[in-house]
Amino acid sequence: MDFTSLNKSFINGKWIEGKSQRTFDNQNPYDGSIIQTIRLATLEQLEESFLIAKEAQKHWAKITAEDKKDVLKKVIEFLESNRNSIVDIISRETGGSVVKANVEVDLTVGLVKEALNMPDELNKVKEVPAGIENRVNRVH
Repeated sequence: MDFTSLNKSFINGKWIEGKSQRTFDNQNPYDGSIIQTIRLATLEQLEESFLIAKEAQKHWAKITAEDKKDVLKKVIEFLESNRNSIVDIISRETGGSVVKANVEVDLTVGLVKEALNMPDELNKVKEVPAGIENRVNRVH
């Protein structure tokens, strides 16, 4: 996958071109080369994206733990199957080494794998001893 072509805003499941007249040059700090020029979103586009995300969160909150885990598994698959391209763009965008970029991908995959345990915890109630005799605190 060529990540240098991803120079738009991802809003509501689509890559959207910014409508602002302003642009941002994504520059390699090591050699100063321009990786890509990104047309920035307008304030209206930004506000719209927040509203869309707010509505999407309501849907996401209703999704089962298993479905959430499936999404996280797809993230892991994507990271692993696109590893070389991700490492390339990380090293270019940060001006860092390929070794450092590989470590960043490894850490990200590890964090997402750990996050696979979290959906099961969402609906559990934990009891924690209270400072008062014969009482417990319930953490939801």
